[in-house]
Amino acid sequence: MFEKLDRKFYRKDAIQLAKDLLGKYLIHDISAYEANRNITTGESDINGNLNTGGKSRNDVIAGIITKEGVNKEGTKKTLLIGKIVETEAYMGFHDKG
Repeated sequence: MFEKLDRKFYRKDAIQLAKDLLGKYLIHDISAYEANRNITTGESDINGNLNTGGKSRNDVIAGIITKEGVNKEGTKKTLLIGKIVETEAYMGFHDKG
């Protein structure tokens, strides 16, 4: 389904690398324990990715994060997949976006 990029892919200028990563998927396989600590619970979680707090800039975050629980041969794993998309940059903590 997904092809892992080799280390040579990442050996380039940061700006070019950022452009080349657009449309790619980040996949991170973590243990169920770690996933239970880090995955947010939804809109009621004030620190969660789905809580927009009235800021539309969070909508893109909520749209690209996918969480999939995997249980194969009695082992519990969680696979986090996020597609890299182009968004606007914000200037800091006080940026109203």
